[in-house]
Amino acid sequence: MTIAETIAHMVPATDGFEYTISAGNLLTIASFIVFVTVYVVNSRGAAKILAVRLSTVDANMEDFKLEIKKLGEILISQVKQDGRLNLLEQRLMQEGLRLDALGHNVGEFKNMVLQDTLKRPEAR
Repeated sequence: MTIAETIAHMVPATDGFEYTISAGNLLTIASFIVFVTVYVVNSRGAAKILAVRLSTVDANMEDFKLEIKKLGEILISQVKQDGRLNLLEQRLMQEGLRLDALGHNVGEFKNMVLQDTLKRPEAR
């Protein structure tokens, strides 16, 4: 007996399609429908959860934007204040130099007066 004859004896000969449905077929179809239904329901739930999370993230991003804007304003005001302090420091330095020059001139004036006084004979 050949392999083809052996296979032919194992498979029953049919004239057409076999329209019988077994319990295994019904169980497979039912489990597939249940699986698809559970998948769709879970997908909707997950989509809702993701939507809520995204809205929370969007709200947090808006808060961060406001905070960064405030920090930018604070940095700008600090830079302005630093510029004012630098100008004030320069003015104070110029005033100090002017006073030093005046003190030097006053010292020279005192020395001149002292020398003039010492040169006079009646001052001795």
